[in-house]
Amino acid sequence: MLLKQQINILRCIGTYQPISQINISKKIALLPKWVSLKVRELESMGLVQRVDSSRRGKFYILTENGYKVNLLLEQIELLTVK
Repeated sequence: MLLKQQINILRCIGTYQPISQINISKKIALLPKWVSLKVRELESMGLVQRVDSSRRGKFYILTENGYKVNLLLEQIELLTVK
């Protein structure tokens, strides 16, 4: 089960990938330490992965499973808006 903060981070990564933890923090107004913790949880679930850039640092993208979950969340969001 995903928690609200994890969902928000997953949706943010899906929208802005590749994205750094600091930018996730700014986009969803969550403290960097909480973003770091929740991103690690999402990584352990196999939903996001870190991509290292030698020039720009660490960024996060959705895995194939993360993409599928994000798509389902998007569809649920569309259904609840109507």
